[in-house]
Amino acid sequence: MNLRAVLWLLGRVLLFLGGFQLVPVAVALWYGEREDALAFVAAGAIAGLAGLALSWRPREGTIVVDDRVTFFRREGLAVVGLSWLVAGFVGALPFVLTGAIPSPVDAFFESASGFTTTGATILEPERIDGLSRSVAFWRSFSQWLGGIGIVLVFVVFFPTGGRSLFRSEVPGVSREASHTRVRDSAVGLARIYLMMTLLLVIGLRLAGMSFYDAVLHSLTTIPTGGFSNHSESVAFFGSWVIEALLVLFMFLAGINFAVYDAWIRRGWRTVSSTLTQSTEVRVYLVTIVGGTLLIAGVLWFWGGSNGYLEDDPELAALPNYSRLLLCLRDSAFSVVSIQTSTGFGTADFDTWPQLCRALLMILATVGACAGSTGG
Repeated sequence: MNLRAVLWLLGRVLLFLGGFQLVPVAVALWYGEREDALAFVAAGAIAGLAGLALSWRPREGTIVVDDRVTFFRREGLAVVGLSWLVAGFVGALPFVLTGAIPSPVDAFFESASGFTTTGATILEPERIDGLSRSVAFWRSFSQWLGGIGIVLVFVVFFPTGGRSLFRSEVPGVSREASHTRVRDSAVGLARIYLMMTLLLVIGLRLAGMSFYDAVLHSLTTIPTGGFSNHSESVAFFGSWVIEALLVLFMFLAGINFAVYDAWIRRGWRTVSSTLTQSTEVRVYLVTIVGGTLLIAGVLWFWGGSNGYLEDDPELAALPNYSRLLLCLRDSAFSVVSIQTSTGFGTADFDTWPQLCRALLMILATVGACAGSTGG
Protein backbone atom coordinates (compact mmCIF):
# COMPACT_ATOMS: atom_id res chain seq x y z
CA MET A 1 0.00 0.00 0.00
CA ASN A 2 1.18 3.53 -0.81
CA LEU A 3 1.12 4.74 2.80
CA ARG A 4 2.60 8.13 1.94
CA ALA A 5 -0.19 8.76 -0.55
CA VAL A 6 -2.80 7.82 2.04
CA LEU A 7 -1.32 10.22 4.61
CA TRP A 8 -1.08 12.98 2.00
CA LEU A 9 -4.74 12.62 1.10
CA LEU A 10 -5.75 12.49 4.77
CA GLY A 11 -3.83 15.72 5.25
CA ARG A 12 -5.93 17.31 2.52
CA VAL A 13 -9.10 16.04 4.22
CA LEU A 14 -7.92 17.68 7.47
CA LEU A 15 -7.30 20.95 5.66
CA PHE A 16 -10.76 20.72 4.17
CA LEU A 17 -12.38 20.08 7.58
CA GLY A 18 -10.38 22.89 9.13
CA GLY A 19 -11.65 25.28 6.46
CA PHE A 20 -15.24 24.28 7.17
CA GLN A 21 -14.80 25.46 10.77
CA LEU A 22 -15.04 29.01 9.40
CA VAL A 23 -18.75 28.51 8.71
CA PRO A 24 -19.77 28.14 12.40
CA VAL A 25 -17.32 30.97 13.18
CA ALA A 26 -19.47 33.24 11.01
CA VAL A 27 -22.63 31.97 12.74
CA ALA A 28 -21.12 32.60 16.18
CA LEU A 29 -20.09 36.15 15.25
CA TRP A 30 -23.54 36.86 13.77
CA TYR A 31 -25.24 35.89 17.04
CA GLY A 32 -22.62 37.56 19.24
CA GLU A 33 -21.11 34.34 20.60
CA ARG A 34 -17.50 35.51 20.59
CA GLU A 35 -16.11 32.83 22.91
CA ASP A 36 -17.59 30.11 20.73
CA ALA A 37 -16.16 31.82 17.65
CA LEU A 38 -12.66 31.65 19.17
CA ALA A 39 -13.21 27.96 19.98
CA PHE A 40 -14.11 27.21 16.36
CA VAL A 41 -11.08 29.19 15.16
CA ALA A 42 -8.85 27.13 17.46
CA ALA A 43 -10.42 23.89 16.25
CA GLY A 44 -9.86 24.93 12.64
CA ALA A 45 -6.26 25.88 13.35
CA ILE A 46 -5.55 22.51 14.97
CA ALA A 47 -7.04 20.65 12.02
CA GLY A 48 -5.23 22.89 9.55
CA LEU A 49 -1.82 22.44 11.16
CA ALA A 50 -2.28 18.68 11.33
CA GLY A 51 -3.32 18.70 7.68
CA LEU A 52 -0.25 20.69 6.64
CA ALA A 53 2.01 18.28 8.51
CA LEU A 54 0.52 15.24 6.76
CA SER A 55 0.30 16.75 3.29
CA TRP A 56 3.82 18.17 3.22
CA ARG A 57 5.37 17.16 -0.08
CA PRO A 58 8.05 14.46 0.47
CA ARG A 59 11.72 14.85 -0.40
CA GLU A 60 13.26 13.81 -3.70
CA GLY A 61 13.75 10.07 -3.94
CA THR A 62 10.56 9.20 -2.10
CA ILE A 63 7.11 8.58 -3.52
CA VAL A 64 5.79 11.85 -4.88
CA VAL A 65 2.02 12.17 -4.67
CA ASP A 66 0.67 13.76 -7.80
CA ASP A 67 -1.66 12.92 -10.64
CA ARG A 68 0.87 10.44 -12.06
CA VAL A 69 0.73 8.17 -9.03
CA THR A 70 -1.40 5.05 -9.46
CA PHE A 71 -3.91 5.13 -6.66
CA PHE A 72 -5.38 1.67 -6.18
CA ARG A 73 -8.66 0.65 -4.64
CA ARG A 74 -7.08 -0.42 -1.36
CA GLU A 75 -5.67 3.08 -0.86
CA GLY A 76 -9.12 4.47 -1.65
CA LEU A 77 -10.74 2.21 0.93
CA ALA A 78 -8.10 3.18 3.51
CA VAL A 79 -8.63 6.90 2.94
CA VAL A 80 -12.42 6.56 3.08
CA GLY A 81 -12.34 4.64 6.36
CA LEU A 82 -9.72 6.82 7.99
CA SER A 83 -11.45 10.01 6.80
CA TRP A 84 -14.52 9.21 8.89
CA LEU A 85 -12.32 8.57 11.92
CA VAL A 86 -10.41 11.82 11.37
CA ALA A 87 -13.67 13.72 10.84
CA GLY A 88 -14.97 12.40 14.15
CA PHE A 89 -11.95 13.73 16.03
CA VAL A 90 -11.98 17.11 14.27
CA GLY A 91 -15.73 17.49 14.76
CA ALA A 92 -15.36 16.78 18.47
CA LEU A 93 -12.94 19.66 19.02
CA PRO A 94 -15.57 22.46 18.96
CA PHE A 95 -17.78 20.59 21.44
CA VAL A 96 -14.91 20.27 23.91
CA LEU A 97 -13.42 23.74 23.37
CA THR A 98 -16.79 25.52 23.75
CA GLY A 99 -17.65 23.47 26.84
CA ALA A 100 -20.88 22.22 25.29
CA ILE A 101 -19.68 18.62 25.76
CA PRO A 102 -16.69 18.69 28.13
CA SER A 103 -15.97 14.95 27.95
CA PRO A 104 -13.76 14.11 24.93
CA VAL A 105 -15.33 10.65 24.67
CA ASP A 106 -18.86 12.05 24.65
CA ALA A 107 -17.82 14.76 22.19
CA PHE A 108 -16.33 12.18 19.84
CA PHE A 109 -19.53 10.12 20.05
CA GLU A 110 -21.66 13.15 19.16
CA SER A 111 -19.33 14.13 16.35
CA ALA A 112 -19.11 10.62 14.89
CA SER A 113 -22.87 10.32 15.11
CA GLY A 114 -23.16 13.56 13.17
CA PHE A 115 -20.66 12.84 10.40
CA THR A 116 -21.97 9.31 9.90
CA THR A 117 -25.57 10.70 9.97
CA THR A 118 -26.46 8.09 12.59
CA GLY A 119 -28.40 10.57 14.69
CA ALA A 120 -27.72 9.02 18.11
CA THR A 121 -26.93 11.53 20.85
CA ILE A 122 -25.57 11.61 24.38
CA LEU A 123 -27.28 14.96 25.10
CA GLU A 124 -30.24 15.12 27.46
CA PRO A 125 -33.31 17.08 26.28
CA GLU A 126 -32.47 20.17 28.33
CA ARG A 127 -28.90 20.22 26.99
CA ILE A 128 -30.12 20.05 23.39
CA ASP A 129 -32.39 23.03 23.97
CA GLY A 130 -29.59 24.85 25.80
CA LEU A 131 -26.92 24.63 23.08
CA SER A 132 -25.61 27.92 21.75
CA ARG A 133 -26.67 28.74 18.20
CA SER A 134 -23.22 28.20 16.74
CA VAL A 135 -22.71 24.84 18.45
CA ALA A 136 -26.19 23.68 17.44
CA PHE A 137 -25.38 24.79 13.90
CA TRP A 138 -22.10 22.83 13.89
CA ARG A 139 -23.94 19.76 15.20
CA SER A 140 -26.33 19.93 12.23
CA PHE A 141 -23.66 21.03 9.75
CA SER A 142 -21.59 17.94 10.58
CA GLN A 143 -24.50 15.79 9.41
CA TRP A 144 -24.78 17.77 6.19
CA LEU A 145 -21.07 17.24 5.51
CA GLY A 146 -21.36 13.57 6.39
CA GLY A 147 -24.36 13.11 4.13
CA ILE A 148 -22.63 14.46 1.06
CA GLY A 149 -19.57 12.48 2.06
CA ILE A 150 -16.38 14.11 3.27
CA VAL A 151 -14.46 12.14 0.70
CA LEU A 152 -16.95 12.91 -2.09
CA VAL A 153 -16.59 16.66 -1.53
CA PHE A 154 -12.86 16.24 -1.18
CA VAL A 155 -12.65 14.51 -4.57
CA VAL A 156 -14.17 17.59 -6.22
CA PHE A 157 -11.25 19.77 -5.14
CA PHE A 158 -8.44 17.20 -4.90
CA PRO A 159 -8.94 14.70 -7.73
CA THR A 160 -5.76 12.69 -7.05
CA GLY A 161 -6.90 9.09 -6.83
CA GLY A 162 -10.42 10.34 -7.34
CA ARG A 163 -11.83 7.33 -9.17
CA SER A 164 -10.85 4.93 -6.41
CA LEU A 165 -12.16 7.23 -3.69
CA PHE A 166 -15.39 7.90 -5.58
CA ARG A 167 -16.12 4.22 -6.09
CA SER A 168 -15.32 3.42 -2.47
CA GLU A 169 -17.51 6.21 -1.11
CA VAL A 170 -20.51 5.98 -3.46
CA PRO A 171 -21.08 2.33 -4.45
CA GLY A 172 -24.55 3.05 -5.79
CA VAL A 173 -23.24 5.28 -8.59
CA SER A 174 -19.98 3.50 -9.48
CA ARG A 175 -21.43 2.29 -12.77
CA GLU A 176 -22.12 5.86 -13.81
CA ALA A 177 -18.63 6.92 -12.71
CA SER A 178 -17.02 4.41 -15.04
CA HIS A 179 -18.44 6.25 -18.06
CA THR A 180 -17.83 9.83 -17.00
CA ARG A 181 -15.03 11.72 -15.40
CA VAL A 182 -15.01 11.29 -11.63
CA ARG A 183 -14.73 14.99 -10.93
CA ASP A 184 -17.71 15.81 -13.16
CA SER A 185 -19.83 13.13 -11.50
CA ALA A 186 -18.89 14.35 -8.03
CA VAL A 187 -19.66 17.97 -8.92
CA GLY A 188 -23.02 16.92 -10.36
CA LEU A 189 -24.01 15.01 -7.23
CA ALA A 190 -22.84 17.85 -4.98
CA ARG A 191 -24.90 20.31 -7.03
CA ILE A 192 -28.02 18.18 -6.62
CA TYR A 193 -27.39 17.83 -2.88
CA LEU A 194 -26.97 21.58 -2.45
CA MET A 195 -30.02 22.39 -4.57
CA MET A 196 -32.23 20.07 -2.51
CA THR A 197 -30.95 21.69 0.69
CA LEU A 198 -31.68 25.22 -0.54
CA LEU A 199 -35.17 24.26 -1.77
CA LEU A 200 -36.02 22.79 1.63
CA VAL A 201 -34.73 25.89 3.46
CA ILE A 202 -37.04 28.05 1.33
CA GLY A 203 -39.98 25.68 1.81
CA LEU A 204 -39.61 25.46 5.59
CA ARG A 205 -39.22 29.23 5.87
CA LEU A 206 -42.44 29.75 3.91
CA ALA A 207 -44.14 27.14 6.10
CA GLY A 208 -43.50 29.22 9.20
CA MET A 209 -40.12 28.14 10.56
CA SER A 210 -37.61 30.76 11.54
CA PHE A 211 -34.71 31.06 9.10
CA TYR A 212 -32.31 29.57 11.66
CA ASP A 213 -34.54 26.55 12.35
CA ALA A 214 -35.18 26.10 8.63
CA VAL A 215 -31.45 25.99 7.89
CA LEU A 216 -30.66 23.56 10.71
CA HIS A 217 -33.46 21.15 9.84
CA SER A 218 -32.61 21.29 6.14
CA LEU A 219 -28.98 20.48 6.96
CA THR A 220 -30.12 17.32 8.76
CA THR A 221 -33.03 16.29 6.52
CA ILE A 222 -31.21 15.97 3.18
CA PRO A 223 -28.43 13.80 4.70
CA THR A 224 -31.17 11.86 6.54
CA GLY A 225 -29.41 12.47 9.86
CA GLY A 226 -32.22 13.71 12.09
CA PHE A 227 -30.45 16.05 14.51
CA SER A 228 -32.71 18.86 15.71
CA ASN A 229 -32.01 21.87 17.89
CA HIS A 230 -35.22 21.09 19.80
CA SER A 231 -35.52 18.17 22.19
CA GLU A 232 -39.07 17.56 20.92
CA SER A 233 -37.70 17.22 17.39
CA VAL A 234 -40.21 18.14 14.65
CA ALA A 235 -43.11 17.76 17.11
CA PHE A 236 -41.96 21.11 18.54
CA PHE A 237 -43.48 22.95 15.56
CA GLY A 238 -46.87 21.18 15.54
CA SER A 239 -47.41 21.97 11.84
CA TRP A 240 -48.67 19.47 9.30
CA VAL A 241 -47.27 21.65 6.49
CA ILE A 242 -43.75 21.42 7.93
CA GLU A 243 -44.17 17.69 8.45
CA ALA A 244 -45.38 17.21 4.85
CA LEU A 245 -42.36 19.10 3.50
CA LEU A 246 -39.97 17.03 5.58
CA VAL A 247 -41.67 13.79 4.50
CA LEU A 248 -41.27 14.80 0.85
CA PHE A 249 -37.60 15.70 1.13
CA MET A 250 -36.72 12.73 3.34
CA PHE A 251 -38.29 10.54 0.67
CA LEU A 252 -36.37 12.31 -2.12
CA ALA A 253 -33.10 12.04 -0.18
CA GLY A 254 -33.66 8.29 0.05
CA ILE A 255 -33.62 7.86 -3.75
CA ASN A 256 -30.38 6.81 -5.46
CA PHE A 257 -28.62 10.02 -6.47
CA ALA A 258 -27.58 8.36 -9.72
CA VAL A 259 -31.23 8.77 -10.76
CA TYR A 260 -30.99 12.54 -10.26
CA ASP A 261 -27.66 12.60 -12.06
CA ALA A 262 -29.23 10.78 -15.00
CA TRP A 263 -32.13 13.24 -15.08
CA ILE A 264 -29.79 16.21 -15.26
CA ARG A 265 -27.58 14.69 -17.95
CA ARG A 266 -30.43 13.34 -20.10
CA GLY A 267 -33.01 16.04 -19.43
CA TRP A 268 -36.04 16.29 -17.13
CA ARG A 269 -38.31 14.79 -19.80
CA THR A 270 -36.80 11.43 -18.97
CA VAL A 271 -38.06 11.52 -15.36
CA SER A 272 -40.98 9.16 -15.87
CA SER A 273 -38.99 6.66 -17.94
CA THR A 274 -36.13 6.68 -15.42
CA LEU A 275 -38.50 5.95 -12.56
CA THR A 276 -40.35 3.19 -14.37
CA GLN A 277 -37.09 1.54 -15.38
CA SER A 278 -35.66 1.62 -11.85
CA THR A 279 -36.84 -1.44 -9.94
CA GLU A 280 -35.11 -0.12 -6.83
CA VAL A 281 -37.09 3.14 -6.82
CA ARG A 282 -40.38 1.32 -7.48
CA VAL A 283 -39.81 -1.08 -4.59
CA TYR A 284 -38.78 1.84 -2.37
CA LEU A 285 -41.99 3.73 -3.20
CA VAL A 286 -44.25 0.71 -2.78
CA THR A 287 -42.63 -0.18 0.55
CA ILE A 288 -43.17 3.31 1.96
CA VAL A 289 -46.75 3.66 0.71
CA GLY A 290 -47.68 0.15 1.79
CA GLY A 291 -46.09 0.57 5.22
CA THR A 292 -47.82 3.92 5.73
CA LEU A 293 -51.28 2.59 4.84
CA LEU A 294 -50.85 -0.58 6.90
CA ILE A 295 -49.68 1.21 10.04
CA ALA A 296 -52.31 3.94 9.65
CA GLY A 297 -55.01 1.28 9.40
CA VAL A 298 -53.77 -0.49 12.53
CA LEU A 299 -53.64 2.82 14.44
CA TRP A 300 -57.17 3.73 13.35
CA PHE A 301 -58.65 0.39 14.41
CA TRP A 302 -56.69 0.56 17.67
CA GLY A 303 -57.83 4.11 18.35
CA GLY A 304 -55.44 4.94 21.17
CA SER A 305 -57.36 6.93 23.78
CA ASN A 306 -60.26 7.51 21.35
CA GLY A 307 -60.82 10.79 23.17
CA TYR A 308 -61.83 9.19 26.46
CA LEU A 309 -59.52 10.73 29.06
CA GLU A 310 -61.70 11.37 32.09
CA ASP A 311 -61.33 8.34 34.33
CA ASP A 312 -58.44 6.27 32.97
CA PRO A 313 -54.91 7.65 33.45
CA GLU A 314 -53.49 4.98 31.12
CA LEU A 315 -55.74 6.14 28.30
CA ALA A 316 -54.81 9.75 29.02
CA ALA A 317 -51.20 8.95 28.10
CA LEU A 318 -52.20 7.65 24.67
CA PRO A 319 -52.76 9.73 21.51
CA ASN A 320 -56.28 10.06 20.16
CA TYR A 321 -56.36 8.09 16.92
CA SER A 322 -60.08 8.23 16.34
CA ARG A 323 -59.39 10.41 13.25
CA LEU A 324 -58.04 8.65 10.18
CA LEU A 325 -56.23 11.79 8.96
CA LEU A 326 -54.13 11.94 12.13
CA CYS A 327 -53.33 8.23 11.74
CA LEU A 328 -52.12 8.83 8.18
CA ARG A 329 -50.15 11.92 9.22
CA ASP A 330 -48.26 10.22 12.06
CA SER A 331 -47.84 6.98 10.14
CA ALA A 332 -46.43 8.65 7.01
CA PHE A 333 -43.93 10.74 8.95
CA SER A 334 -42.74 7.85 11.11
CA VAL A 335 -42.46 5.41 8.20
CA VAL A 336 -40.44 7.76 5.98
CA SER A 337 -38.30 9.01 8.87
CA ILE A 338 -37.40 5.52 10.01
CA GLN A 339 -37.01 3.81 6.64
CA THR A 340 -34.68 6.56 5.42
CA SER A 341 -32.81 6.40 8.77
CA THR A 342 -33.48 10.09 9.40
CA GLY A 343 -34.89 9.70 12.90
CA PHE A 344 -37.05 12.82 13.21
CA GLY A 345 -40.04 12.33 15.48
CA THR A 346 -43.57 13.69 15.71
CA ALA A 347 -45.29 10.85 17.56
CA ASP A 348 -44.30 8.56 20.42
CA PHE A 349 -44.51 5.21 18.67
CA ASP A 350 -43.44 3.45 21.88
CA THR A 351 -47.11 3.74 22.84
CA TRP A 352 -48.29 2.18 19.57
CA PRO A 353 -49.39 -1.46 19.22
CA GLN A 354 -46.58 -4.02 18.95
CA LEU A 355 -47.49 -4.77 15.33
CA CYS A 356 -46.78 -1.13 14.35
CA ARG A 357 -43.46 -1.10 16.14
CA ALA A 358 -42.44 -4.40 14.55
CA LEU A 359 -43.32 -3.05 11.09
CA LEU A 360 -41.26 0.09 11.73
CA MET A 361 -38.24 -2.00 12.71
CA ILE A 362 -38.61 -4.07 9.54
CA LEU A 363 -38.74 -0.88 7.46
CA ALA A 364 -35.63 0.41 9.26
CA THR A 365 -33.85 -2.78 8.25
CA VAL A 366 -34.96 -2.43 4.63
CA GLY A 367 -33.72 1.16 4.48
CA ALA A 368 -33.51 3.54 1.52
CA CYS A 369 -31.96 3.11 -1.93
CA ALA A 370 -28.25 2.42 -2.44
CA GLY A 371 -26.36 5.54 -3.44
CA SER A 372 -28.67 7.75 -1.41
CA THR A 373 -27.88 9.60 1.81
CA GLY A 374 -29.99 7.01 3.66
CA GLY A 375 -28.73 3.95 1.79
